[in-house]
Amino acid sequence: MTQTSKPLKFVAPLRYLPTDLSGKLQRDDKLTCTGSALFDFAARGLSILRVAGMVIGISMGMSDQAQAQAQAQIQSSPDNHELRASLGVSPHSKKQHPSSYALNQHHVGTPGRGVKNISKSKILRLAAFGETQEVQALGARIAQDQDLPKEWVIKQIANAHLIPDAVQQMMPAPTPVQKNWHAYRARFIEPKRIGLGVQFWQKNALTLEQAERDFGVAPEIVIGILGVETLYGQHMGAYPVLDSLATLSLAFPQEHPRAMERQTFFQNELGFFLKEQFSRSPSATLEVLGSYAGAMGAAQFMPSSLAKFAVDYDHDGRIDLLHSSKDAIGSIANYFKMFGWKAGVPTRFSVDISSPVIDLEALLLPDILPTFSAQAFEAKGAMLSAEGKNYSGQLALIELQNGNDPREYLAGTENFYVVTRYNWSSYYAMAVLDLGQAVKVAYQQKIADAAH
Repeated sequence: MTQTSKPLKFVAPLRYLPTDLSGKLQRDDKLTCTGSALFDFAARGLSILRVAGMVIGISMGMSDQAQAQAQAQIQSSPDNHELRASLGVSPHSKKQHPSSYALNQHHVGTPGRGVKNISKSKILRLAAFGETQEVQALGARIAQDQDLPKEWVIKQIANAHLIPDAVQQMMPAPTPVQKNWHAYRARFIEPKRIGLGVQFWQKNALTLEQAERDFGVAPEIVIGILGVETLYGQHMGAYPVLDSLATLSLAFPQEHPRAMERQTFFQNELGFFLKEQFSRSPSATLEVLGSYAGAMGAAQFMPSSLAKFAVDYDHDGRIDLLHSSKDAIGSIANYFKMFGWKAGVPTRFSVDISSPVIDLEALLLPDILPTFSAQAFEAKGAMLSAEGKNYSGQLALIELQNGNDPREYLAGTENFYVVTRYNWSSYYAMAVLDLGQAVKVAYQQKIADAAH
């Protein structure tokens, strides 16, 4: 931390300071501290308010004068990368999966029963939201939708803490990022991820085979999902899910082009999460850790997906996507089946678009939604492989940009589209498919080598 040559004093509304900062509470509900520690937070940490403070200031009763003062400080504050690094907060992720990491449970006691609830997460959190009018309105709506006690729901949301990083992760990029399939692919199809995938397959071969029989989903598809999402359960997130979902329900950045739609989505997810939490034993409180967007477990399910698609595949009486590889495998396979996965159907075919009469605009208009028959595809100038010509289903032209290099194209089937139901991205789907195939080849080679 930066040291100062003389004492410096910083005064800020208590509710907007991190909950783990110590200091003397004044009668005016402000935290006053001298020295470099809190000043360092003021000097470099105020940029966090750029993504959160202004959003929640009004709803939490921040006066116009306080807002103006904070805005002036924000404009003169440095970038917050150094602070984020020093606090161990993860850098901004370009991954747009509204489901990015994990279900991690810690028995931390039950508030109000003489046991202190201490968070195991190291993610920077601000003070609790409190029982504001907005919290009460949201709590009442969730209670009605999920058939939960209103007072209990409001208390859970009121006790949740704002996570600035969750807000920042949702902020639109300041400048458009040029897509590059080759660079994206290299992040996932690499020796370590392939090797760990082979190990996971070896340990769970029987379960993967059973899932294929039960749901029709090949092992390499499940492997690809687990490998891309959480490195086969090794990286499942460090954000308190209640705090993340409450943050994105109450303080979603309005700069986002679909702010209202996305905020409603997270409010619904918060409802599903609270429903699941309420069903747990009242004798213990479980702190659930996951992604900044509230995704949980090795399979990275959002709460609504957990409620609708997760299965108890190890038959132990409970669904555990953290500790049970069987539950994770079965849940992913069931998810694919429920979204229309067809056993034995290819996911994509090669395609040649070099024809001078190709109607590229019309072929790309439906995006990744399969729309064209093989005959209609070729009628618009896109020449399919021999296998693709004989395909009886619908196809979509998938475009993969490569920065300044030539773009690549393929014909995606209905099964390709199902993969994108996990993440609305053709780049993501391709990474899952290519990783799964690479692991399959390496696994089969290892089996063959062992046989000799």
